[in-house]
Amino acid sequence: MATQIEIKGWMSPDVEFERWHPTDLDEVCFLLELDIGFVEGDSASTFYVVVATPEGARSKLQVREEILSDRGLLLVSSFTWAAVRRRIEAIVDLCGAGTWSEACLRLQRFFRWEYEDLKVVSWDDED
Repeated sequence: MATQIEIKGWMSPDVEFERWHPTDLDEVCFLLELDIGFVEGDSASTFYVVVATPEGARSKLQVREEILSDRGLLLVSSFTWAAVRRRIEAIVDLCGAGTWSEACLRLQRFFRWEYEDLKVVSWDDED
């Protein structure tokens, strides 16, 4: 049985979350930080995703290769906070798992994790 996880906090070092509106809808690119944890409990870990339009990613990520990103990028054709929120919440809903270790592995398919490349030590795996 999968335990539910939720987003406990949203923030961005680049823009004011849900108040910022881009001046050019074709060139959106900013980092979004998500604090995610189990619904039951106060603990959370931070996950990162870049939200961008194709043109915004090309210009602001300053990628010099053919591949813009292989993970941690939410590419939107048209930016709205509502669409970004809906999609990220749907992703998090899909990543619920029996343990925190399993949930982290699922979340890392879509987002970068603050403890990436470290062994997952779980709040629920401790005995």
